[in-house]
Amino acid sequence: MSRSIFRAAKKNHAGAFIFEIARSEIGYTDQRPAEYAAVILAAAIKEGFEYPVFIQGDHFQINAKKYEKDKNTEINTVKGLIKEGIDAGFYNIDIDTLRNLSKAARDGYGLSGAVQHGASTLPPDAFDKFPETGTAEVHLATEFQNMIYESSLFPQDFKKEIYDFLKNHPDIKKEWKEGDTKDQFLYKARKNGFGPFKERFWNLSADVRKKIGDELETKFDFLFKKLNVIHSKEVINKTIKPVEVSLPNPPSFS
Repeated sequence: MSRSIFRAAKKNHAGAFIFEIARSEIGYTDQRPAEYAAVILAAAIKEGFEYPVFIQGDHFQINAKKYEKDKNTEINTVKGLIKEGIDAGFYNIDIDTLRNLSKAARDGYGLSGAVQHGASTLPPDAFDKFPETGTAEVHLATEFQNMIYESSLFPQDFKKEIYDFLKNHPDIKKEWKEGDTKDQFLYKARKNGFGPFKERFWNLSADVRKKIGDELETKFDFLFKKLNVIHSKEVINKTIKPVEVSLPNPPSFS
């Protein structure tokens, strides 16, 4: 997926895009910040992308239930995650605080604007509205997951294995709400398949990975154009001055 983004970016001379991973996503995809950053930077190198790469931690906020149970432990957990992210090269950390501010209030605080979450499954003709209204960030994820799972190229036996795992895992089964059909449950729960089956995803055949990557690239090409980030590398060159940063070796995880 990362390689397909960089290919689409190069075609559109785009630089104003961010890779991000949320606290919850780190868990169910089994990707610590150091691994996430390494994969993205490796993809940039592989595709010959020569501009700054932006990586951030999303939703690194306090979990209310855990905070109520043990305030200090939860605060220290988030502090530790922020430090881990910065050590891995996450130079922006999103902590949900201010929402739904008017333009006047945004200007007063010097904020850039609204952030739209969960936009990827909107109708295609809706994406023009974001640049028209000055949306600061548009977060996209679910549709690309759907494209991978639902691609005709994705091995059906592998998908069945993932779905059987989800239906039988005691913790994941708790997400099966009363009234939900099997398909509805699997649609909501299949994000949990990426972590336990990560090695299997990595080891899909080169042909399958390439062809699914091509499908993803087409979608990213469409989005870069609709969201008006084409030719944004010129803006990046004017505003971002890369600084040499010596990073420590990341810790190893079992």
